[in-house]
Amino acid sequence: MHKEFGDNTLSDTKTRLLIPSTDIGNGQVHVFKSSYSDEFTRDSNIRIADAVLASCAAPKYFDPAFVDPYLLADGGLWANNPSLVAVTEAMTRLSSSLDSIQLLSIGTGIGNNYYPVNKRNNMWGFLTGWGIKSFIEMLLNLQSANAHNTVGLLLNEDQLIRINFESDRALPLDDPSMLADLKSRADCDFTKASDRIKQLLRNSDEA
Repeated sequence: MHKEFGDNTLSDTKTRLLIPSTDIGNGQVHVFKSSYSDEFTRDSNIRIADAVLASCAAPKYFDPAFVDPYLLADGGLWANNPSLVAVTEAMTRLSSSLDSIQLLSIGTGIGNNYYPVNKRNNMWGFLTGWGIKSFIEMLLNLQSANAHNTVGLLLNEDQLIRINFESDRALPLDDPSMLADLKSRADCDFTKASDRIKQLLRNSDEA
């Protein structure tokens, strides 16, 4: 990450940028913002690489990131699908009208982490029935779906594209053998949506 971004800071970005993270030291949401408003001075000297690493510090897989004075973890804990954060920011901080917003939302896939309807025995302990990994994945998927559904109610169909393939099996974060399959599915979904994406970008230029 540092190799790609070097010492570039959020104030060096050429576009408006939001990076969600989670302030686990204070139990609060945390959003890094580039300097697209005179009010945003807190993050101007934060290195982009540090902000991205803090946003991706998923519990269990990575240690929290310390970005002075905050102890930060994965933004997906509260904004696994940050589209609603972006739309809210556009409407409030940028005073954008709803009909001027064009949104391309890209997910990381939805795995099969559901519970069979016929599971009606008494083995519903957190470890034996719910399963920690399946339970957490389901919560993240529900959170993401809620954000998308809310944005879908705010925007017209031609203002929103969501790319997020569904898999018939689980999608573990720590299994590198899945990379080839993930790339193939992502490429397939992008190809199918390419014409709609081009139109969305044209609409954005005209807005």
